[in-house]
Amino acid sequence: MAEDTDAYYGNPLIKRQGRNVRERPKVNLSPEVGEALAGFHPVLGPALSAKDFEVARREGDVAGMGLAGLGMVPMVGGVVKPTSKLIRSGINSLVDMFPSINIPGKLSRLEKEALDKSGVYGQQRVQRAADEIPNLEKLYQEKALRDAFLSNNKALMTMNPKDFEKFAPSLDKYVQSLAASPNAARFGSFDDYVTHLSKVGAFDAVPQLTAAAPRVLGGVPEIVGHEGRHRSRALAKTGNEKSLVMLADEPNMGVGLAPWEQKMFGSQEDVVSSIRDALGKDRMVTPQSQLFQQEALPAQQLPDIYASGGSVQMPREYSQGNWKLI
Repeated sequence: MAEDTDAYYGNPLIKRQGRNVRERPKVNLSPEVGEALAGFHPVLGPALSAKDFEVARREGDVAGMGLAGLGMVPMVGGVVKPTSKLIRSGINSLVDMFPSINIPGKLSRLEKEALDKSGVYGQQRVQRAADEIPNLEKLYQEKALRDAFLSNNKALMTMNPKDFEKFAPSLDKYVQSLAASPNAARFGSFDDYVTHLSKVGAFDAVPQLTAAAPRVLGGVPEIVGHEGRHRSRALAKTGNEKSLVMLADEPNMGVGLAPWEQKMFGSQEDVVSSIRDALGKDRMVTPQSQLFQQEALPAQQLPDIYASGGSVQMPREYSQGNWKLI
């Protein structure tokens, strides 16, 4: 698994968080521009608008239905369709770049997708995260949240970002070893990089721990991989006390926390329930060791794994999908 420790200033080969760390964040509208140009085609334009109309109709998006209807007129649609797409894409990109902008809709779309894919079980996982994690929609881009909540093989939990390194190798020890490396100069300042991440806006990936079945009989599951130590440091630096963390399942000597056939063919609820059962009520795991470290680390307790979400409810504007832009 790729380490996120290779992304410091001065390393031109690494791109993290969707942006080169040497550059200022840019709004990337290229996919939308391509679709906008297709809107001028006398056949493709009306066909794409018809598809947009049907999507808007299913979502109850009256404004979207109106714009899509105009887009089906060849001469008018060539202007209306690309203009509306660019405006909406630009707004969504700005929301991800500048988290202080709060436009309801991201969690509403996610909740609906989770309901369609995994039923009430998936919907209530989104509701629980929205209830427990302040400003969840500002911490992560919509794609990152979709990857987390719509995957069948990922358990989810709320964790204090400061606690992430209880389960993953400590960055402090890594930085100390890096200082003695002949390549240290190309990485620059660790503190500068964390400061940079704390200012980039919504992240394009949710931090993840990877767990495997115990290697010894009677042992506890082990953390064998991670992604997101720097992001967690940045979240803690900006005062966030709760964040979303994914728990992935990796087989150890062919044995995973959930049966492989269940991960291939089972429902999201079945897979996550198996992971919860494998962890047990105490949810104790062996943290991931530093490279070449021989001694085992003391077991740590994971936060509660999301199940059905209980009685928490989404705020009214999210659950009813008001103020949607897409």
